[in-house]
Amino acid sequence: MQKSFKRKISLPVLPDYELLEEYCPRTAGVNQVYELANVEEKSSVEDEFVFPENKDGITPFYQFTRNEVREINVATERVYGLLVDSLDFLFSDKYKHLIPKFYGKEWIEKYPEFVEYAIHTFKNNHESIYGRFDIAYDFEKGKVLKFYEGNLDTPTMYFDSVVMNNHLLERLGEGESQYNLQYENLAKNVSRVLGLNENKIAFLFDSNITEDAITTELLFQAFNDNTSSLCMLSDINKLRYDWELNKPKFTLDDVVVNHIFALYPWEDMVYDFYAEFPNPLKEWKQWADHTRFFEPAWRFFVSNKGVWAWLTYLEEVLAKEDENVAAFIESYLDALEYVIPSYMEKPERLKNYVKKPLQGRMSNNVEFYIDDKLVHETEGYYANDDFIYQEYEPTTSADEGKSKAIVCSWLAPWINGEKLDMESSGIAVREFTGELLEVKKERFMPHIVTGVDLEEEIEPLKDLVNSLNSLGVIKLSDHSAQLYAVNTLASILGMLRDTSESLMQYGSLNELVDESVSVPEFICCDTPITYKDLLQAVESLLADNFGSY
Repeated sequence: MQKSFKRKISLPVLPDYELLEEYCPRTAGVNQVYELANVEEKSSVEDEFVFPENKDGITPFYQFTRNEVREINVATERVYGLLVDSLDFLFSDKYKHLIPKFYGKEWIEKYPEFVEYAIHTFKNNHESIYGRFDIAYDFEKGKVLKFYEGNLDTPTMYFDSVVMNNHLLERLGEGESQYNLQYENLAKNVSRVLGLNENKIAFLFDSNITEDAITTELLFQAFNDNTSSLCMLSDINKLRYDWELNKPKFTLDDVVVNHIFALYPWEDMVYDFYAEFPNPLKEWKQWADHTRFFEPAWRFFVSNKGVWAWLTYLEEVLAKEDENVAAFIESYLDALEYVIPSYMEKPERLKNYVKKPLQGRMSNNVEFYIDDKLVHETEGYYANDDFIYQEYEPTTSADEGKSKAIVCSWLAPWINGEKLDMESSGIAVREFTGELLEVKKERFMPHIVTGVDLEEEIEPLKDLVNSLNSLGVIKLSDHSAQLYAVNTLASILGMLRDTSESLMQYGSLNELVDESVSVPEFICCDTPITYKDLLQAVESLLADNFGSY
């Protein structure tokens, strides 16, 4: 990226903390009661949301071009597809004996019914409603580096990303200059997720954690505003398992619920269930067909850090032994570029690495090693957990080393996709000082996107890809190939249309037009072509189908 593009900018706007009362009235009211009662366990709302404002009345923003956002989109959807599709192998009769190897032998063997139930939820397409990736990013070049982890069970920072980012830009008159479709994409998928029947849905959280309460209330609002079904918001401890002969059920305040959103880690819920009598998970076959959890139990297996070691094992070991695995790896080579090589046992060759607990949260018990020497570690509650060893892949700085940051990419159900498909729906930035992002030291940073609304361009491209596929102009093997085709065409379109900010990441277009380009595999072309050829072809194709762009 040319130096004239400034990644971090300051704009004349400050956040309004009273906004919480409008969007999350229950949480705001409860917090006021706690504060009046002097309850120490509850932290104030302002302490939970430390925004990067200053006394001069300005707020720093991270700036992205449309093409950069598109690259994040492509990477997000492809990596998510890789994770989910890898479970087809993990849960198969051939390979499910490997589950203890990557998810903690003692833990998995202690809770076998949970594993069986999780496999059932996957094979029966129990849908998810949201998720978030944490991504190492090159802020100078505007490129995705690697994916650190998937917060695919209990992600928070929802209010910051969805409400506050929009609020700040609306105040600036730049409401369209953001990539923030998370709430809208969830809202329009509510009926798809719930089905056509009338439902009773419980939204549950730990009342002692303000951010959990806020996130859950926002999700509750998205459902409550888009369904006639009964939606209830309450503390996780009020959920009850009522056993009846051959028809056990879950209740909230004596109301039978058939959909349960719980902002509560599956590993903790498993522990709690196994401490109950009767144990709901030992009887899952009696209720699993009429009661569903958000997020579904299979999400544990893509949230747990062991999944990254599983992906590495698939690529480095099983692909050499199994032709089906080899074909799977071949189909996801682009996504695997973003996967950090990870191992359950440290290879001798690995000198710079990070050691993480499989079930670790909030950067607990993480150790950094350089030249095999421990240089940084955090305390926490997961010292007795199993660990993975990941190659050290640092993120970068946007302010000459004063701080570092990661990019967060949000997921929502894709209304035009298959049952378990999700689409990238928003971004956020988390900034921190030091080597490790720690919750107590991080800062949410709002973002601004240079260019027009992405959704206006992506939707017609999806139609175009389908049309071209049916005509034989392009060839698509499956749904993942369709996603790749849509986003690649979108990136090419961005190169055609962006004349200033976006082109900075490519350099001068004149320097590129005569260079040979690697043609995306989905375009039927037997001869080498240049950027100029490709751009002209796609520009003509778009103009013929959709008029002037």
